Amino acid sequence: MPQRRFPPPWRAEEHDACFIVKDRAGLNLAYVYFENESDCRSASKLLSRGEARRIAVNIAKLPDKDA
Repeated sequence: MPQRRFPPPWRAEEHDACFIVKDRAGLNLAYVYFENESDCRSASKLLSRGEARRIAVNIAKLPDKDA
């Protein structure tokens, strides 16, 4: 059985304007950007912090397809 390329566990880390989903080795797997100010968010069509957090956490919880 081939070994997974991105070993679990994955985690979501918050930064200034995004959440970064990382694998066990610290490799960045996904960036989910957000904007705190609603005026800027609607103009640039970015997610709110809460929406971005939910998406990043759900990416980090993705099940192992081989399990």
